[in-house]
Amino acid sequence: MWRLVSLPVVLTLPGYFPNMPTHNAAMFTLCCFVFNHILLHRRPAWWRRYNFVLTAALDAGLAVSGIIGYFALQHVRVNWWGTQDHCPLSSRALDQRVVPGT
Repeated sequence: MWRLVSLPVVLTLPGYFPNMPTHNAAMFTLCCFVFNHILLHRRPAWWRRYNFVLTAALDAGLAVSGIIGYFALQHVRVNWWGTQDHCPLSSRALDQRVVPGT
């Protein structure tokens, strides 16, 4: 079985999820394993008939949810640590020498 695994492809997986929690990568891997290995070998007729339909539905759902999320959150102002200007380093110019602790 390991002769079918492409190590460069497996090692690129973390690069696609830079800002997401690790459970997203685990669920992505589990979903791919279930639909592309288990169902392919146990129910090949179902897999041949519905695999591309499932892929298209997941892609369309992602696109629609992205559009809805964009319009729903377009005018929302969130007050969290990433939107506040409380870091003393953020007000300095990038070309100045910044010493930690000053």
